[in-house]
Amino acid sequence: TAPGTSHGNEVCIGDEPPAKMPRTEEGPSLDDLQDDMETELDDLPTAAPELQTPVGWDPADMTLNVVPTHDGSVLRPLIDGGLQYFLAGARASVGITSGRYFYEVRIVEVMSPADVRRPQPPLPKQLVRLGFSTAEAALYGDSEESFFFDNDGNFVTGSLRLPATKKMNRNQVLGVLLNLTQSGPNANTVSLFCEGQRVSDPQPLPEACRGKTLFPHVSFRNVSLHVHFGPKPMVPLRFQCRMLQSATKADVCVREPSTSKDGKCEVIVPVALPDEGAFDWLDDFLAQNRKFVELSDRKLLEWASISGLTKQKINTAKYSNDKPEVSFGVPCLDDLAMRKVIGTIAPLTPRNYVVMEVRANLLQAERAEFMRRFNFPHFKRVAQVVVGEPPASFKQRVHDQLLKEKQDKLDREHKVVIAELERKLNVKRQMRLMEEKRKAAIDQAKRLAEEAKGEKNDTAIDVDKDKGSAAEGAEKKDGETKEQEVKQESKDGEGKGSDSQPEQAPEDFSKLTMTVLKDRLKALSLPVSGNKAELVARMKEYAEKTGGGKVKESGEKKEEAKEGVKIEAVKEEEVKQEDKEDEEDKLPEAPRATLTEEEKRTWFKAQAYPDMTVSALNTSFADFTIPTTSEGFDEIRHAWQGPEGSTEHLQKWVRSRKLTTRVEDVQPSEWFQARINDWQNQLQEWQRKQKDYKSQARQRDSEAAKKKKMAEQKAKEQKAKDAQSGAAPTDEAEKKEDDKKDEDKKVEAKEDGAKVEEDKKGEDAMKVDQGAKADETKASESKKEGDAAKGDEAKAGDEDADDGLLKPIDDVFGVEDILDADGRGEPLFANFAQEDWIMLSLRYELHLLVQAFSNDVNDPDRPGMREDHLLFYFARYYRKQLNVKYFGKDTLAEMMLLVKDTVVFKDSYLESALEKPNEVPLDFFVKLTEEARRTRQRRIDAGD
Repeated sequence: TAPGTSHGNEVCIGDEPPAKMPRTEEGPSLDDLQDDMETELDDLPTAAPELQTPVGWDPADMTLNVVPTHDGSVLRPLIDGGLQYFLAGARASVGITSGRYFYEVRIVEVMSPADVRRPQPPLPKQLVRLGFSTAEAALYGDSEESFFFDNDGNFVTGSLRLPATKKMNRNQVLGVLLNLTQSGPNANTVSLFCEGQRVSDPQPLPEACRGKTLFPHVSFRNVSLHVHFGPKPMVPLRFQCRMLQSATKADVCVREPSTSKDGKCEVIVPVALPDEGAFDWLDDFLAQNRKFVELSDRKLLEWASISGLTKQKINTAKYSNDKPEVSFGVPCLDDLAMRKVIGTIAPLTPRNYVVMEVRANLLQAERAEFMRRFNFPHFKRVAQVVVGEPPASFKQRVHDQLLKEKQDKLDREHKVVIAELERKLNVKRQMRLMEEKRKAAIDQAKRLAEEAKGEKNDTAIDVDKDKGSAAEGAEKKDGETKEQEVKQESKDGEGKGSDSQPEQAPEDFSKLTMTVLKDRLKALSLPVSGNKAELVARMKEYAEKTGGGKVKESGEKKEEAKEGVKIEAVKEEEVKQEDKEDEEDKLPEAPRATLTEEEKRTWFKAQAYPDMTVSALNTSFADFTIPTTSEGFDEIRHAWQGPEGSTEHLQKWVRSRKLTTRVEDVQPSEWFQARINDWQNQLQEWQRKQKDYKSQARQRDSEAAKKKKMAEQKAKEQKAKDAQSGAAPTDEAEKKEDDKKDEDKKVEAKEDGAKVEEDKKGEDAMKVDQGAKADETKASESKKEGDAAKGDEAKAGDEDADDGLLKPIDDVFGVEDILDADGRGEPLFANFAQEDWIMLSLRYELHLLVQAFSNDVNDPDRPGMREDHLLFYFARYYRKQLNVKYFGKDTLAEMMLLVKDTVVFKDSYLESALEKPNEVPLDFFVKLTEEARRTRQRRIDAGD
């Protein structure tokens, strides 16, 4: 294979490893530095027994596109049918639980398959991942319980991707060393070596993998790998380290093979009804039986998505869980060519399979094809019937999932509510903060105003002092005299009692400014909040307690006590208001979801997409069956109900579906084609007859008009001759004149009768059979009189009549020959207009459709054609659409009233309105149409 190259995001693998860097004068090479920094120690000799089981690959731990060769030492991927885009993965059969061991991998082949159309974004053509994983990790290598080095030099675990080493190249011997020792600098680490030399630092194991058994794991794409487990390495490391094949038994865990004791693998065919827990059962089964590999289209799509392919927009109407629509933009993938490749390879590889095909597994013919493909001695073919009422454990899981979904929905809604409440609370807090700032600004403005006022008062006092000092000199003498008097009075006061103390006038705190009051209170370590009245009261209270003023009277104390009570009440009200606001600001707790009674009765959870599309289900469900031993299965298991219960449940389910679903694959039979051809030919013949009759009638009218004109001309000439000769009119002229007068009188009498008849309403024609009696098909007396009057009027003036009194066609259904209804060659449909021919065709087409559907379907479980399916069947049989708007109606039910004499809807099913629909001749529909035309004409004449 030609060497690859690296271009853009496309990662390719080269031919040979890069040459080792030579030692230069600047210092040692990178490899020498790595050798000098090696911290791994040599293994000590041990007498413990070594592993005797060969380390290899179990088919259950390999993806479907892996082909092991050379006794399992070389792994090749399938690259046909679009599989060149899919990851391949394999996990070894022996895992490491403790100690330090490694395995080697060499890239022996680089493939470059044809790229029909590169998906976007570009995918790497070749990919290699070397590492370890737990037994439960995915085979593709992307999970929290796996870690690996990729060919780009990254160390990857889960979503973490770190640059750790150099890129891998073809023919390099790569060693992956796992150190699960509990001590030492490299405990619980993994390292990568190339050609025996370390090329990465020891990478710590992820927490999800510690303390678990770790199996060698490789995943790759478009390359072939040679995987070597020992016991001797292809390239020894720079220290003594044993390979996995030479590990001690105590340090490893050997997985049991997935095959049974008799060496056979099971191939299970689940038989389950659509939308009745088929895939839920499958998920539970695979979780409990990890040795089975699922074969289904949904698994292929999941595999493609993990491999990096991105699905484009899908048509949800064509999407189902059984046959999902594939849309990757890659032709070899969108046509599901990989399904054919996998279907060919799977029977050749001994594995335990679950072949999940909902529709195919319910059809006996499809099951026979499955039996043919897996007809190998190493397979045990098992039919797993999952039909009927599920067990309580399955119902409980469904209810738990429903409850979880409801709770998740409530939690999402609750988060939205909480976010909105928090937004409102933030707005409220901002408003409250702004209000506090506003009040503080008002208080500050008041304080500044009071301070300014206090400074003005102080200035006035200073001015008064200056004026007093001016008069001080003049009053000095008087002051000295008064001072002596005051001293004398003081002495007298002391003599009144030894306990008496001189009273000092209490300070008037109300005259102090707010600034002075606050400064004093602050100096006394007293609260400074509140208005001026509160500050003054606080200062007075302190003065009383400390003896700084006289004792107040009881009345003043009561007033101050009342004021204090009011202040305390206001404070308590503010505290209550704040508590109330805090209570309102508390966020509501998340609601708890509960199941309704209807949900508790639910057996199966609704899926985002149906298990089968409507078209696929309607075309096949009537043929669904439960497998039997006669089909060749080695074993038939019933998971939910026994054979009788499963069969009964299926039959009941099929019958209920037949009542509501249409027959998608119904096709017109030869019987229908023969009758519709006869009808079309007959219809064309009738229309030709009408055309000929009208042509002959126009010719007779023209000849009669010519004769009348000639007679009038002759009479006029004769009259002119008689006038010239003075002779009396001939007897012939007099006779014609009398006949004309009699004819005018008859016409006047008929016109009077027609006017009387216009006030009467016509009734709808009664539905009758061909052999019905005349008295059962006659209309009301008013209808007969009107028809007789019109018939007389039509026959009046007919020169060919012997006596002018021929009877009109009163009884339409009594006409024996519709081509000669009146005995003189007039067809019954002589007066048909275009709309009458259309209604005639509609009557017969609906009549024939009812008969054809019953004959073609021939299913006693289908009582007839449903009303909501009529348009579909009409288009399927007649290859044209039935448009109700064309008949002047808005709904199908309104249109059907126009032909209620032929077909009707009964209990939502279309049925014939005739007593013996299979024996009705074609001309009977002409009679129905003519009767309806006359009724319509009478209503029009009456002004309807």
